[in-house]
Amino acid sequence: MHESVYPDFNSNWFVDAGFMIMQTMSFNIIMPIVEFGMFWAIRYLQRVWDQKSFLPGDYKSTSCSSVQAFVDIYSGPVFFVHYKYSYILTVIYIAFMFGPLLPILFLSTTMSLLCLYTVEKICMAFAYRKPPMYDSELIIFVLKMLSYAPILYALMACWVYSNQ
Repeated sequence: MHESVYPDFNSNWFVDAGFMIMQTMSFNIIMPIVEFGMFWAIRYLQRVWDQKSFLPGDYKSTSCSSVQAFVDIYSGPVFFVHYKYSYILTVIYIAFMFGPLLPILFLSTTMSLLCLYTVEKICMAFAYRKPPMYDSELIIFVLKMLSYAPILYALMACWVYSNQ
């Protein structure tokens, strides 16, 4: 039979697992900014390659042979809402799962969601193409999934606080 390395939440668990959870959530805070920077750099390099200039800006000097190729290079990325929803669900469920043990996760979750909101607001205004029309089925499903997070918190808190 395999014994667990940490059968209970002790100081060693906080040093190993707690540190890793906190490090992951800290990375989640800056991930929307990193993602925006990567996609911006890719679009910039595609435009540099198209215009054969390190300062692309003159759309008339394009080497695109079709309108669709021009649109693909010079329009922004497509907005996919399901990636944003998965990010939100992951961050919130991690916070509610380990929140009774590490209450600072709620602060990092708030900062992650605030950063995601700010970056997405700017991208919707200046970077993304016009998003497709989404129906309310996906939104209702995500809200339903979010409603289970407090139950997870309550169950985890009962277990954690009943241990000595």
